[in-house]
Amino acid sequence: MRYSILSIILFVFCLADEKNTKKPVQLFEKLKDNEGWIVRKNKEGIILSTKAIEGMSIGAFMVQQKTNINPTIIKNIIMDIKNYDTYFSNSETSNFKEIYRKNNWEDNQLVEVVDGYHFIPVAVPFIKDREYYFRIQEDGFSTEDSSSIIHWYLVRKNDNTKSVNRKITNDIITINYGAGLWSAEDFEGDSYVLTYRLFLDPGGMIPGFMIDMMNETNIVNIFKNVISAAENKGISLLR
Repeated sequence: MRYSILSIILFVFCLADEKNTKKPVQLFEKLKDNEGWIVRKNKEGIILSTKAIEGMSIGAFMVQQKTNINPTIIKNIIMDIKNYDTYFSNSETSNFKEIYRKNNWEDNQLVEVVDGYHFIPVAVPFIKDREYYFRIQEDGFSTEDSSSIIHWYLVRKNDNTKSVNRKITNDIITINYGAGLWSAEDFEGDSYVLTYRLFLDPGGMIPGFMIDMMNETNIVNIFKNVISAAENKGISLLR
């Protein structure tokens, strides 16, 4: 009986939370689909590809690199929002805050989720600062997604985000549509291909070519920083 009451409470809580945290399954499916990706660059072992997203004026980005880093280390770093300042050297990625961690009832099991906040100052005249709220979960975005180790997506402001000490300005836009997938595929012994796929629409009046430039730079920098942090953590575990 006690378990049944707990299940009901969790179910009701998830229904209330779903209004502001609905998962963009269709976007995830488009990102996960290997069709349509076009290779743009291959530098320092990192392959950068882009893909048109139907109905959107900007495209998605994907970076890939072969590595032998334990995927669990990668997963733990991405879930560790509190220490993003340590992992990410780029000043633009230093304004992350963890809002809270909790367990959600999903696909008939409890899964850990982490909600966070990111403030992006824009030092370009006439272009407003950005902010967004996001949710990170381990593993795939659905039961059919067996290769993803992490997925994240943007969520709308809700009662739980009121605890965030935001940098309030008159020139700020809240981003509401975006998602990302980290996956480990094509295993050969200890090595595999680590892949990060991203779509993020910053909104506002920014030319498409500028958005593509910013997204390309950001996804490559984040990918490199995660790998570097994972390599350092892997070395420290061996000591």
